[in-house]
Formats: sequence, C-alpha cells, structure tokens
Amino acid sequence: MSSKYCQITLIIHDGIVRSGLEKLLTDIPMVASIDSGTSLADIPPNLDEEPQEVLFLSSTDPGWTETLREALGQRAPKVLLVLPEPTTLSQPEEIAGIDGLLIQRQINRSSLERALTQVMNGEVTLPPSIARQLLANTARSERPRRVRPHALTDRERQTLRLLADGLSNKQIGRRLEISEHGAKRLVANVLIKLDSFNRTNAVATAMQEGLL
Repeated sequence: MSSKYCQITLIIHDGIVRSGLEKLLTDIPMVASIDSGTSLADIPPNLDEEPQEVLFLSSTDPGWTETLREALGQRAPKVLLVLPEPTTLSQPEEIAGIDGLLIQRQINRSSLERALTQVMNGEVTLPPSIARQLLANTARSERPRRVRPHALTDRERQTLRLLADGLSNKQIGRRLEISEHGAKRLVANVLIKLDSFNRTNAVATAMQEGLL
C-alpha cells in the first residue's frame, strides 16, 4: 500500500452515500483527515501542500461540474467521481479533470483503498465496465472527430489500450513483459503525445479522436 497520506473532502449531497463513504474511509490508514459537506464553501481550504487533498464528487449531484471547476481552480486536488452506474457517464469529455471513477454499488473498503493508492501514485481508477461503456458511446457518436496526427509507436498504442482498461503501471509492465519503470516511461510518452494532464484525460482524448 502507498505510504503517502491524503486529506479527504467529500462534496456529496446524498447524506446516506456521504456517511457511508466516511465510515469506509475512516478505516483506511492512508487517510489523514475527512471533511464533508454539500459545497466547497462548507470546507476550509487546505493551506498546506501535504497531505494531498482527494476530492470525492457524485455525478448525481446538480452542479457537480461547477464544483469540479472551482476545486481545480482553487485547491488542486486529486478528484474521484462516484457514478451510480457506468451508463450514467455519456461522453468521454465528461471525465476531463477527473483522476478516477468509482461505481457506487461496487464501492467497499478495499476498492476505496485501491483507488486512493492509485490516484496518489499518479495513476487512474477506471473500472473496465466504464471503459467499455465509454468506448461504446464514442463508437455511436456521429460527431466529427478532430483529425490530429499522433506519432504513437506500436508499444505506446498497446499501453494506451491497457490504460483504457484501467491497469496500473505495474500491471501494464507485467502485461507487456517489461519493468514497472519501463511502463511508467511509456505512460509518460502517451500523456505527452496526447497533450493530456493525466491518464483519464488521455483515455478520453484517445476515444474522442478514434485512437481506441
């Protein structure tokens, strides 16, 4: 498990969901503190760089995208978005700025700890069911795709497909039979070539531009 610690901020309107997440997060050792409310105004800003803030949002809350923009503009947190079902996310661009996705009915202590570990290590939490749904939605879209050449090598294209499946650097390394360091280098190359600020954004960009 990651030795890094994080400060949790829960901005979720549903009190039952919020309380359930708080209870599960309390038992995770890497969680240093938990603040919760229905808007960022309820939460005092973290003036220290450490521990890293991880913000939980729910796609069922009205205005969650505005909360996301506000948070990214003021607080620079890692962001996890809770979805009631994979089908509630209709388009790839909806996950821009998100570091990970969680399906509400699949959340438990282990999945939360795994998600926190991944985002704290600069990786992404993207359940395969969500990746498949995004791919299906993109395939059905009739909007014209932007045409922009991406000089991805065959190895980088393999890495991109594994990113879309939600694999970590270690898992990518095992799948490609290379070291974890080599996998990190490939992931970094993909992010640079797709002009993406994180792994989730890279997958969204790739889906929009027909690279997956």
